[in-house]
Amino acid sequence: QLSTSAKAALDYPGTAVSAQIRFRRDDESEIVCELLNRAIADAQKGIILVTGLRDITESVAAGRSLRNAQQTLRKIFEVSPDTISINRLSDGTYVEASGTFETTGIARQEVVGKSTSGLGIWANRAQLQAFDRRLRERGVARNMEADFKLKDGTIVPTLISGTVAEINGEACVLSFTRDISRIKAAEKTLVESKTALRKILDATMDAIIVIRMSNEVGGSSDSVFVDVNAGLSANLASAATR
Repeated sequence: QLSTSAKAALDYPGTAVSAQIRFRRDDESEIVCELLNRAIADAQKGIILVTGLRDITESVAAGRSLRNAQQTLRKIFEVSPDTISINRLSDGTYVEASGTFETTGIARQEVVGKSTSGLGIWANRAQLQAFDRRLRERGVARNMEADFKLKDGTIVPTLISGTVAEINGEACVLSFTRDISRIKAAEKTLVESKTALRKILDATMDAIIVIRMSNEVGGSSDSVFVDVNAGLSANLASAATR
């Protein structure tokens, strides 16, 4: 590498030719240095080769760490079931988005470079403002409900979390969004089932009592009334008048 760099500098006088060279210390550890050669024409001495050497071990290690971090982030983007996006905090412009973003019907290529407002994916403007306000005030927002609008106009309930992080010297928002349509549907079904059960309980003339039993080992057995129907009240009132 030394001879190759020197030869290249001599072939092109006045041009700086650089190369990375590893040196082994006495303790067997290695350092990385940048070798810089430049051939300079001198009227009396002819061509002079000027060589400089600079230790760049730390910067090389930092660059390697940065590449590893970027690769790790890319893997997270690819395998996460949640939709991951990176937006500039200043104007909401999408810097990056995971492949799962395409479940909205919008291709990743259509997302990058556009703002959240321009994309129109937030169906509820107040939710977007609340999310943005929480991030600016606390630097992090967790499990906030947000309605997202798909490309076909369908509104999907989601749970979004985000954090503010500096990326390439600029404040950005790293967010994770999860579709909770099934959870919402299950909650609705549960509420409807409870409502239907309530109507059945109140419609029957028989007295119905729901009791929670508590049997503790080595202790007393306590029973707690959880629910009663209207039939019980009617029967108690009838018994009191007799």
